[in-house]
Amino acid sequence: MLQLDHIQQFRYRCDKGKKPQFIKSVFEVCAMTQTIIFVNSKSFAEVLFDQLRKAQLQVVIIFGGM
Repeated sequence: MLQLDHIQQFRYRCDKGKKPQFIKSVFEVCAMTQTIIFVNSKSFAEVLFDQLRKAQLQVVIIFGGM
């Protein structure tokens, strides 16, 4: 696996339905400039995007058409 010195990678599993709150709490305590969050569906990506925007986080949504 490629790993660069200036990039930190973390993997967390969340209970169903708790990922949005978990992500918001991480951003409250950690100063991150760029973050990629993977989810398993386009519809959940849209839900998460909306919730993070409402929490006044600067977010962009990117997804493929698979």
